[in-house]
Amino acid sequence: MPRTAAEIRKAAEDARVRAAATLTPGQADLFAALAEEKEALEAEAAEQAKVRAIVMVDRVDAAREKAAAAPTPYLVEGVDLVGLFPLGKSPPPASLPGGGVIVIRNPEQAATDAFVREAEAKQKHASKMAIDLACACTVDPSPDGASGIEVRGFFERYQEAAGTVAQRARELGGARAREAKRGQG
Repeated sequence: MPRTAAEIRKAAEDARVRAAATLTPGQADLFAALAEEKEALEAEAAEQAKVRAIVMVDRVDAAREKAAAAPTPYLVEGVDLVGLFPLGKSPPPASLPGGGVIVIRNPEQAATDAFVREAEAKQKHASKMAIDLACACTVDPSPDGASGIEVRGFFERYQEAAGTVAQRARELGGARAREAKRGQG
C-alpha cells in the first residue's frame, strides 16, 4: 500500500498506464484528457485552499483576541467549509457562509447541556441537534442577523457538514475542560 505522496503518484501513474493499455486510441485520448482535467482541478483547489487558509488565520487570530477578553475565555478554531466536501462537489466558496471559512468556539455550557439533554431524551433527530450546536458555536461570521441566517441555512442544506462542525466544537469543549482542569490542579 503506497504511503508517501511519491508512492501514491507512482501508483496512480501505473494505474493510468494499465488502463491505457486496454483502451482504444480514442478512449486513451479521452482518458488522458480527463486525467489532465482532474489534475488541473486539484491544482486550482489547492491554490484556493491556500487563500482560504490565509483568510482563516486572520479571522481565527481576531476571534482569539475576542475570546481572551471575554468574561469566560473560550477556544476557537477555523473551519474550511469547502474542505468538508469531496473535490469538485463543494458549492462555490462565495456562496458559502464567510466565503467558505467559519470560526467556531467550544460550546457554552448551556448549549452543551441542551445537546446532552436532547440526545438522552431523543427529543430531536441527531442532525437537528448537530445543526443547533454548530450554529450556537459559530462566532465568525456573526451568528446574529443575516449572516446567522446564512449559517443556519448552510447547515440545514448540508447536514453532514453540520455534524462535522458540531463534532469539532465538542472536541474544543473537551480541550477547554482539560485546559481548565490543568489550571486548577
